[in-house]
Amino acid sequence: MAKISDKDEIVDIYLKYQKSLLRLAMTYVDRSYLAEDIVGDTIIAVLERPLEFENEASCACYMRRTVRNKSISLLRRKYQIDLLDDANDIEKRIIELSSSNKSYNDIEVQVLLHEILAEYPKEIREAFIAHILDDETIPSLAAYYGIKNDTLRKQIGRMKTRIAQAIPEKDMKSFLFMLMLIS
Repeated sequence: MAKISDKDEIVDIYLKYQKSLLRLAMTYVDRSYLAEDIVGDTIIAVLERPLEFENEASCACYMRRTVRNKSISLLRRKYQIDLLDDANDIEKRIIELSSSNKSYNDIEVQVLLHEILAEYPKEIREAFIAHILDDETIPSLAAYYGIKNDTLRKQIGRMKTRIAQAIPEKDMKSFLFMLMLIS
């Protein structure tokens, strides 16, 4: 088989796999318009780069991987949590956040998370959020942040324990729901 590098051939493959790409995007997002945006951004990203594929399957695989990466990036932006850098500035930060468009519950969640997780380094907090909210695997996060796999696993386990101890069991479901709603 000939290699695929012609933009028209890539568009034909995109059109052939467009529905499956939309279904894949819908596994990450809950709105069809977001899935359509992700898939639309995918073809643009693929066509902007001078790419060459071995065959149709490798082109489709690249598009699926692009959809997945764009979906994960969208979720990371959506669930980005502003953790405070200095514990002394909590009151100042609450005032700043309350003047933003975030709800009081969102602000409470951020402050609570800061208090619980303040002792951990930024990379560990980011890995924890990516693991909990985006369902990223600990080995992939450990590789990304350059942390030993076992170290990250233990740190995330400790963080989960601290959150479980800090929040009464009857409020845990509400807390997790609020955490998921932060945008």
